[in-house]
Amino acid sequence: MTSFWWNLVEVNMTMVLLWLVVRLVRSQLSFGQQRLSLLSIPFLSVATLLVKNGLSTGGLTVAFPVVELEPIVIKSGKTAPNVQEQLWSFEFIYWIIAALFACWVLWRIGRTILLFLSNERFSANGYSWVEIPEKDSFSFFKWIQIRAGLSTQDREIVLQHELIHARKGHTFDVLYLELVHCFCWFNPFLFFIKKDLIHVHEFEVDQLMYTKYNVHYMQSLVAYSLGTSSSSYLLTNQFLTKLTLIKRINIMKHTTKKRWVLVLALPLFAGALTLVSWTSQQQKVPQKVAKTPVAVSDETEKPAEFKGGMDALVTYMSTNIKYPESAAKSKITGKVMTSFVITETGKVTDVKILKSVNSDLDAEAKRVVEAMPDWIPAEKEGKKVKSEMILPVSFQL
Repeated sequence: MTSFWWNLVEVNMTMVLLWLVVRLVRSQLSFGQQRLSLLSIPFLSVATLLVKNGLSTGGLTVAFPVVELEPIVIKSGKTAPNVQEQLWSFEFIYWIIAALFACWVLWRIGRTILLFLSNERFSANGYSWVEIPEKDSFSFFKWIQIRAGLSTQDREIVLQHELIHARKGHTFDVLYLELVHCFCWFNPFLFFIKKDLIHVHEFEVDQLMYTKYNVHYMQSLVAYSLGTSSSSYLLTNQFLTKLTLIKRINIMKHTTKKRWVLVLALPLFAGALTLVSWTSQQQKVPQKVAKTPVAVSDETEKPAEFKGGMDALVTYMSTNIKYPESAAKSKITGKVMTSFVITETGKVTDVKILKSVNSDLDAEAKRVVEAMPDWIPAEKEGKKVKSEMILPVSFQL
C-alpha cells in the first residue's frame, strides 16, 4: 500500500474512533462543546497524522549512516499487471469520485442560492428572507426561507429560530463537513458525523428558544410538523427535523448527565492514540533513493561500496535470486525492502526485512543478501566505520 492510501485510511479510521469517543461523552458536554468536538474530528485526525509523520521522520537518530540503493528488479519472465500502475489507476478513480462529490455540493449550493435570487426578498438588520408556499423553513448563511401561511406568532418563532442559526454560523459548519466528505467519500461514518452535527445545531437553538418562549415553542414545533413536507435543501439548517422532534422536546425538558459513560470512553480514546502512533512500513525507510551508494548522512567521508560498484551488485543479485515458484504461480509481485549493516571489516550482518511482501519473496531476498561477499566498508576521518544499507528488491512477473 502506498503512503497516500495508507495515510488516507489512517485519517478516516482515526475520525471514526474520535467520533465514537464524542458520542460516548456527549452527555457530559454542552451543545456548544459537542459542536466544537464534532467539527474538530477531521482537523485532529489530519493533525495527528502530520505530527506522527514528523516524529517518525525527524525524531530518529542512528549511530551510523544509512544508505538506500537503487531497487534491484527480479523478473520471472511471465507477464502480470503492474501493481504500481494499478495503484495509480485507483488513485485516479479516487480523485474523479472526489471531484464528482464536489460538483454535487456546488450544484446544491447553486440551487439554494437560485431559490433566493428568483423570489421576492425582504430585508432587515443585514438578513434577508423569502416566503414560499409548501417549502419548509430553513436558513442558509444570512438568507432565510419561511413557509408561507403561518400565523403571526408562529412566523415570529420560525424567524427567530433561523436567525439564531445564521448568527451562530451553522451553515459554515455544514459546508465544512461537506468539504471533508468530498475527500473522504468512501467513509460511511461521515454520514453519522454530519447527522450528529445537524442535531446538535437544532438542540443548541432549541435551548435558547425554549428559554424565551417556553411551552409555546414546543407546541409550535408539533403544529409545524403536521403540515411540513420533506425538504431537499440538505445544505441548510432546517427549522424542523421530524426524526428528532421527540428527542428535541425531551432534551429541552431534561438535562440529566450520565457520568459512567466517561469510563467507556477511555478504551476508545486509548485506541485512537494507539492508531495514530502506528507507522507504516514504508515510513521506516529513508525517502532518498540513490542510483549509486550515496550516504544520506554526511557522517562519513566515503560510504560503503559493493566490490565492483553498483553494476556488480545488480549482477550478483539478479544472478543469485530465483523467483519462488509458489509466488510466480500465485502471481505475487512487490518490492521487498531489506536492510543490513556493513561492519568495519566489510562483513554483511544484521539482515532484516523492513517491508514484507510475501513470506517466500522475503525469504529469497534475505537469503541472497545474507550470502553477499564482503563489501568495502565506509570510512570516516580515515577510519573504517559501520554503516547501514537499504536495498529494495523488486519482484516482477
